[in-house]
Order: sequence, then C-alpha cells, then structure tokens
Amino acid sequence: RFGVGVMITASHNPKDDNGYKVYSGNGAQIQDQLAKTIAEFIKRERGLYREKVEQSSLIEPFVNDEELLRVVSTWYLDKLRVWIKPERLIKTSPEKFVYTALHGVGAEYLDMIFEFLFKGVAVPYYHVEEQRGPDSAFPTVRFPNPEEGGATLKLAMERGDQLGIKIVFANDPDADRFCVAESEGNGRWRIFNGNEIAVLLADYISRNLEKKEEKRYVMLASCVSSRFLGHFCSTRGWHFESTPTGFKNLGNRAIELLKGGFFDEVLLSYEEAIGFQVGSWNFDKDGLSSLTTFYMLLNEPESTARSLAERLEAIYSREKCWPVQCNGYYFCRPASKIKALLSKITSAMALPFSDATIKNEGGTVTIEFEIPSYGPAWLMLRASGTEPKLKYYSELMIFGGDSGPVSMVQAAQVLESAVQSVINAVLEPEANNLIKK
Repeated sequence: RFGVGVMITASHNPKDDNGYKVYSGNGAQIQDQLAKTIAEFIKRERGLYREKVEQSSLIEPFVNDEELLRVVSTWYLDKLRVWIKPERLIKTSPEKFVYTALHGVGAEYLDMIFEFLFKGVAVPYYHVEEQRGPDSAFPTVRFPNPEEGGATLKLAMERGDQLGIKIVFANDPDADRFCVAESEGNGRWRIFNGNEIAVLLADYISRNLEKKEEKRYVMLASCVSSRFLGHFCSTRGWHFESTPTGFKNLGNRAIELLKGGFFDEVLLSYEEAIGFQVGSWNFDKDGLSSLTTFYMLLNEPESTARSLAERLEAIYSREKCWPVQCNGYYFCRPASKIKALLSKITSAMALPFSDATIKNEGGTVTIEFEIPSYGPAWLMLRASGTEPKLKYYSELMIFGGDSGPVSMVQAAQVLESAVQSVINAVLEPEANNLIKK
C-alpha cells in the first residue's frame, strides 16, 4: 500500500495546460487544505530544496516499472471483474461501438480490460485510429474534452456513420471521464450529458444488485449535478448525499460513509462533468470502469429494440419525475471580479419569484424557487476554478403521471427564461459587462 500517488496529466485541458493530480493513502484525491499547503511549500522552497530522498527510505521498491504495472493492473482487473460480472454478457451478437481515446492512454487499457473480461467473446468495437495513441499535442482536436461535444467527437461519429454503428464511447486523455453518443440517423447524433449517463448507470446498477441480502446502499452526486438521483434513491430507501464539486470531495465522502459503518456500499458517485465512480472499490472518477459498466447496460437482452434515448425516457416515466437542466457560463474579466459579484448576492435581494430563497455559502450561491404550473427549480452560481468564467447550473424537476409533461422542449424554454430573469436580477450582466457563452 502506498502513502501518496502523483499522476502527471494534461487531463482534458488544451495542450499548454499540463498539470498533475495528487492522491493520499486512502486512494482519493487530496482535498483543498492539503493542496494549498503543498502549493505554498512548492512556492516557498522552489530553487532551494535540493535534498534527495532515497526511494528505499520511503517504500520497499518494486523491481521495475513493469512489476508495478503488473501488480496494479492485476488488482484493478480482479476488482472490475467482480463488479461487472462479465458472465452476464450472454448475447451471441454483442453491440458494436466506436471508441476514441482522444490522443490519450485509454485505448491500450480498454483493449486489456475487454480481453480479460470477455475472453472468448468477440466484442466488436473499433478505434478511431487517428486518436488512438498518446499524443500530448492533441493534433486532431482543440480541446480533448468529450464535454465539448460535436467538434471533439467529430471523427468518432464520422467513423460510426461509415461503419453503420450507432454508439460512440469516448474517454478524455487520462481516461477518467466517460461520454456516450448515439446515432439518430442521417448523420445526426445525440451526445448524452453527465446527468443523463448517470441516470442510465444508476438504473442498470439498481436492477442488477444481488438480492440475497438487504444492504444499506448509497449514491452521491456533486452539488451542481441533477437532483434526480436523490429522488431515485428515496423511492428505494437508499441514502443519497450531495457534496461540493470535484471527486476530491466525492471520493473522500464515500470513504467516510463506508468507514463509519453505517452503509455497506456506495453504488455510484458522479459529477455532471461526465465523471463517474461505480462501486466501492475505487474512489476516483474512472472512465474505463464506467465505460465497461455501460457496455453491459447496452447488452441487456430485453433492451435490444430500444435506443438509449427511449430507455432514458422510460426511466423518467417509471419514476414519475422529469428533470430539465439549463447550464452555461459568463465570461468575466478580470476573474477577481467574480468573487465580488457573488458576495453581493444576499437573501434580502428582490427576485422575480415570491417564494425564492437564497443561500450564499463560501462564494457559491444557491437559489431555490418554484415555477408555476411546472414545479421546483434551483439555480447555482459559482466561479470557475481555472478560467475567468462565472458558471451557472439549474434544474427544473417535473413530477407527474405516467405520460409526463406535454413538451420537454417547452419546459426547457420555461426554465431558461426563469433562470435568465433570476440572473438578471442578482448579477445585472449588462451593467457588469458579463459576456454570455
């Protein structure tokens, strides 16, 4: 067992924004206070700290890098096999998909995982060859982030059209994010957002639990993610929590809940920025275990005739809850101005909804309100951690009968209008020179 882990990665950022991630001995990313301490130490000691620490004084060294990779890979594959239960893949003709690693490390490990789990089964998937191998220049995309949508996934979707394949899976370069796109025909593709992927995963996981004994289950989501998962858990008697953003918080909270002895398993943790942690054997977002779980979902025998979009709608109908989101951001320069703007938002402000409530906690503003004839809605405002952006996230939860709302498009328009009216009231975008994306 290691006491610390460091991963050098550009993640999903442009090529000039390389960086690294630090993990503590519990397997989760370090949280803000420790990260601040490390950053201060680096700044203070840069150019002065020259002492070399012998490897043997820290840990018992591995013979070589190959041995370390073998040990870690064996542990990971064994845990993933227990979680996935690959024997459930009983279809004689498994679903096809196109995969892109977006010039990252995912392709090699996807091949290794599928060879290990589905040995003897001809799983038909196809790489986007131009993006298959690691290349830190990211030559075919401007932003190697599947969240960016059509431009980033263009080659993968074109490959799908050429081969007549309806599903595209994508990881970002360090393979911790996972994205799904589905062909709608005639060159049109639907790219599912993180909230939608989480709903599909949660539904699949819940239906495939071992029924031998009752366990105390948990699901987690970041505070800017959909609240649908909370409703989903409440109808099953499971525990749900919302955490501050980032897997440094989701992963550590999952560990705390399990160590406390009050819960047996964290089934799913996620953030709307297409980051997912499935199961309780890994406490960081993992695009490959998420992909593999989703592939099992894709191959359920009873779901062959239905598209992913149809399955998603069926889940909303069954749960009698339809979530509608409206997210975006404003450019704000200088970035320091964002903190000042958010600090001025107080519960005393007049809003266009009489029953609205405002909470301002640590620079994150949450506004709850009711949209007449539709249902409860929320809006969250926060600063980007890396860019001069003031981000907003919002959701309208519509509860109803089996047929659902008459028009989700209309509901989305109503939410967008409501959110804009609230933002106009609390931020005055024009007066403060905020430029909407």
